[in-house]
Amino acid sequence: MQILRHPSTWLALGWLAGGVGLLTLPTTWMEALLPGGLPFGNLLVAAGMVCAGLTGMAYSESGSVLRLLSIVTTMVSLAWIPVGLATSGNLNFNFYGDDMSYMLWFRYTAVAAVLGIATLMATLAAAISDYVKRRHAAA
Repeated sequence: MQILRHPSTWLALGWLAGGVGLLTLPTTWMEALLPGGLPFGNLLVAAGMVCAGLTGMAYSESGSVLRLLSIVTTMVSLAWIPVGLATSGNLNFNFYGDDMSYMLWFRYTAVAAVLGIATLMATLAAAISDYVKRRHAAA
């Protein structure tokens, strides 16, 4: 399967281009509350992490290491907002005096970010490897 034909790939690329651009805007955009009270910035980060996992799932074959990494990344990313809510007690993820909750949240976020980056890098490596194999087979 060609990776650029899958919708989640375009969603991830759009997030990278649009999300990074939005992060450069004034803070008021990131703090804007969505219906239900969730800040826009939190949704943007969660969507980006989920897109990393979906891109890997779109490209990987069933039963591969990349598929397993992508599934784990997607599940950890989907749980990012609920874990933040559980540890902070609010949708803004503001921590008030509880260092243990903050450290748990910080570590969870770090693991989610590392998984997302690893998934994107593994997907890129697999795509380059497949491209090189196709080029050598055609030659």
